[in-house]
Amino acid sequence: ANISAHDIGELEPYITALVLEAGMSLADHYQPAKLQVGLAYQHKEASSIYFDARWSDWSKMMLNISHLDWATLEAPFIEVDPDVVVDGNPVSASFRPVWSIRTGGEIVLPRINLTEGKWEKWRYLRVVVRGGFGYDPTPLVSQGDSTALLDTDRFLFTFGAGVEHWDPFKLVDGPVRYDLF
Repeated sequence: ANISAHDIGELEPYITALVLEAGMSLADHYQPAKLQVGLAYQHKEASSIYFDARWSDWSKMMLNISHLDWATLEAPFIEVDPDVVVDGNPVSASFRPVWSIRTGGEIVLPRINLTEGKWEKWRYLRVVVRGGFGYDPTPLVSQGDSTALLDTDRFLFTFGAGVEHWDPFKLVDGPVRYDLF
């Protein structure tokens, strides 16, 4: 910063310079290391169940907030306390690794044959009912007074249904499925 002063009473024009050096730490978006495993079982074509577990290592997470590591301020004729320049983002938070789970299943109801009347082109109707559950624990262990990270454990519930029938319009040679979750 260059500072100059002119036409101030009896003072002569005065020019001085301020030099500020600073070291900054910048962090990009963090992606934790992950391990995912799962199991699934299908009994004939009548039912199936699944279970997935994911481990995410949030313990090494760095928040994507810039931090001032060090700074010096020099100016001729002016004494500046070296502690006058401080980090404006004093953020502290600690995180932990977590296991998240997902589980669910589906039941296929008995097939209804449509062999007569106006539904004959549809050939059959098959209905599937689905449901699931998930749990995501928060990786946030603690945070400082100057942070306000909003995070909590999350419980997920899913429900759905599907319908399958033969294509009555002959656009495709095979079944058509509709699913709602």
